[in-house]
Amino acid sequence: MKIFFDYKIFFQQKYGGISKYFVKLAENLSKFDQNVVRIISPIYHNRYLSATTNKSLIKFLYLKKKYKYTTRLGSFLNESFIKSYLYFNKPNIVHLTYYSDKLYFKKKFPIVITIYDLIYEKFYKEYKYDRNLKSHFLKIADHIICISNNTKKDLQYFYNIDDKKISVIHLGIDKVDSLEFQEMKTKDPYILYVGDRRRYKNFFKFILAFSLSKFLKNNFKIVCFGGGSFDKKEIDFFEKSGINLNSVSQCQGSDDYLNQFYKNASLFVFPSIYEGFGIPIIEALNMNCPVACSNTDIFNEVGQNLVNYFDPLDESSIKKVMEDTILNIRNEKIKIDQNSKKLLELFSWEKCAKETNEVYKKLY
Repeated sequence: MKIFFDYKIFFQQKYGGISKYFVKLAENLSKFDQNVVRIISPIYHNRYLSATTNKSLIKFLYLKKKYKYTTRLGSFLNESFIKSYLYFNKPNIVHLTYYSDKLYFKKKFPIVITIYDLIYEKFYKEYKYDRNLKSHFLKIADHIICISNNTKKDLQYFYNIDDKKISVIHLGIDKVDSLEFQEMKTKDPYILYVGDRRRYKNFFKFILAFSLSKFLKNNFKIVCFGGGSFDKKEIDFFEKSGINLNSVSQCQGSDDYLNQFYKNASLFVFPSIYEGFGIPIIEALNMNCPVACSNTDIFNEVGQNLVNYFDPLDESSIKKVMEDTILNIRNEKIKIDQNSKKLLELFSWEKCAKETNEVYKKLY
């Protein structure tokens, strides 16, 4: 079975969960003897694709930085190559990695797409999102993969998709056998926040909850991993909330580096109002890090009874759950250690690839 992935996400993202998902999926699908797997991205901007050891992927030119006018030219060159490659090599399955304003090749093969979340639809006033873009691809797709039951529920709510056309396949996480040591920025006890901090991520509510707790302020710092440097609005909010700027830091780096922060954190907090999945919860549990997160459908689906839930719209609830979890940290770690193995088995790249391969075979 010849399975092709297109270039879109690898030209768009330098890092990111979507591009990592497709690289891991391609690597694991290649392990099935009957499969020929290609990521066709001649010109790319993605570090995961750059780092993969899979030699069957098509990649020629890595752009460390996308300069002015390179986006349009790079897209044109990528699409021209892919159209020729599809014509001569005729895949059994084309799995699109992201959406665009139109399908740039003739549909002669079964098409699969993956839906990660419905954030733009749920927060359409903030994003001014045109649903027709996604609707077009939902119609041309022969099958749709949703990364969670919650995403499937949202997809059917907004687009009324036939249940038979959808499969739910959870994402995976990397197995961590050992960590490559890197110097930690802080040696003080800290609470960890990971990823973007804008809009629905609810970062300011988390900071407000932290500021209301004398216990947390006196004993812990906050480390934000990823998401870019703090902007003026965030710094002003720290000061307005009575948080010493020396108590809040931001850093970024490799997955190994992030895992060290999970391993050494007193608590990982995930206050998002909405997510398509919640990989950081699994990553934290994998490193035996206690988790306090929003009481949302998707986080309940992922974290089950191994994490502690708060009302993300109530700073007093966030404060109480953070305090209670840290004060009970020994029992929290024992609970995770004793029960996380079965949960983590649900979220492996091998399982993700096997279930995705079954979808492909039904279309083949």
